Amino acid sequence: MIRTENRSAVLAYLDQYPIVTLNIRGIIGNAAAEIFVDDATAPRGVAVRAGDFIYCFTEQDDVLDDICGTLLRKPGQYGLGGVWRPLAEKLRQRFAVHWDEPCALYYLPPANLRRELIRHRTEPIRLEDAAVVDRYYTYRDSASLQAIAEAISRRPSAAVYAGGVLASWVLVHDDNSLGIMYTREEYRGRGYAVDTTVALAETLLAAGQIPFLHIRLDNRMSPGLAAKCGFVRYGFADWFGITVAE
Repeated sequence: MIRTENRSAVLAYLDQYPIVTLNIRGIIGNAAAEIFVDDATAPRGVAVRAGDFIYCFTEQDDVLDDICGTLLRKPGQYGLGGVWRPLAEKLRQRFAVHWDEPCALYYLPPANLRRELIRHRTEPIRLEDAAVVDRYYTYRDSASLQAIAEAISRRPSAAVYAGGVLASWVLVHDDNSLGIMYTREEYRGRGYAVDTTVALAETLLAAGQIPFLHIRLDNRMSPGLAAKCGFVRYGFADWFGITVAE
């Protein structure tokens, strides 16, 4: 694999697999990413390294060999982000897995957008409420507040404010997936989660993006919400960590 700056060739390759590579396209557009391909002008696979994760896609075993030999060569631990299940299974067979979050991949076809589902006023999350979002975030850590603030500042979001209080919200991660969804317990049962999800999906569609999200398979609530909002399950994309032995 070689590093490339030829994004037009990379994006043309990703366009051949428009749903399963949505997260890779998002990372390329939003993050400080290193992009690797097997061929700079006619790639048959793409791997992107950004932060603590590697995002990759290929259908070719020889390109997977190159990805492993280039980006997963040195001993240590690596995170794999939103990898399409057939490729994720091949990676699991090659390496020891030390954490695993299998997910379903949902996306919203434009024809499925139903704006009439929005029953309450929504607006972008106010930057001053980043700490509130962080307080309820499942993966809260020392860096999450800054990441949330950047998401609010740089990408679309949707929220319902009840009496001026942030009651329900959803953001867009740096891979362009919808996430960090939450409704405070005292405001549940009012349909706010539908309001924010549909409103944010509408904003993304208007910007020419395909709304999508990854739902952990142990999450029993979100699939119903996604379906109600018009999202359909496309397949599976997994987040997991591997260990490369000495």
